[in-house]
Amino acid sequence: MASKPWQILRPVIDVVVFSNTWISLGALSLYLSVCLAIGISPITYEALLVFCSSFIAYNLLKLKGLKESSNTSIFHMWLRDHRILVYVLMFLASIALLYALIHVSFAQCVVLALSAAFSLIYIGFERFNLRAFWFLKTQIVALVWTLFIMGIALINIYQHIPPVKLALLSAGIFFFILGLTIPFDIRDWEADKLDPKITTLPMVFGLRGTVVLSIIHLCLAFVSWLLYAYFAIVLLPVFTIAVWRIYRLKSESKEYEYTFLLDGLIVLIYPSLQLLKTLCLM
Repeated sequence: MASKPWQILRPVIDVVVFSNTWISLGALSLYLSVCLAIGISPITYEALLVFCSSFIAYNLLKLKGLKESSNTSIFHMWLRDHRILVYVLMFLASIALLYALIHVSFAQCVVLALSAAFSLIYIGFERFNLRAFWFLKTQIVALVWTLFIMGIALINIYQHIPPVKLALLSAGIFFFILGLTIPFDIRDWEADKLDPKITTLPMVFGLRGTVVLSIIHLCLAFVSWLLYAYFAIVLLPVFTIAVWRIYRLKSESKEYEYTFLLDGLIVLIYPSLQLLKTLCLM
């Protein structure tokens, strides 16, 4: 009986998570959080741009990997079985993205273009990609997230924000995404060991050392946001859950522990901050 709710919810969760809607909601959550932290109202077209471009980018990355027949993860198996659905969703997201691009500023389009360029280099070409460098792989992901979220939200008004505040807010996003991205190298460790061209953090520091690095970066993120504003203390439960889950991770942990639970922590950032704001106004 205990597994019955999971059996009912699992198809819905699979669609949300494996279509990359979940991680795109995480990007949207960070955008809304930055607006809340700065004290500006989110703009619908910017939010649409953040969500749709994240959705398209992550699906392009995952669909590129479908050619690897050796990959038997539940994520890739779902994508193979529901490829048509993903293509339809990407088409709809592309239309919404074009609509958003008409309304956002030229500077925001430049931010999107730079983020796309870094993403293409990360995804790589046949003879070259940044994922082959263990000391750049996760850092590039965190850098693109930081550039994209901060750029779209603040590129038009950054002159009016104190540089220290910008630095602390950016550092928080960078270290947070980095801390949550590093564990995915643990997930891919067994597969990566078979490729002589790839070196990852677990290969260099071991599984336990990689976990420690991830937790250190999460602590740096929390401290950065706490230095930015005291209300970041409301995020302590989110970071506590993150540290606890990452500490318990193993290379054989289920896909849901990575793509649903860890990515879900990004989604939780904005609701947590919004809840505090609502309670303070009551």
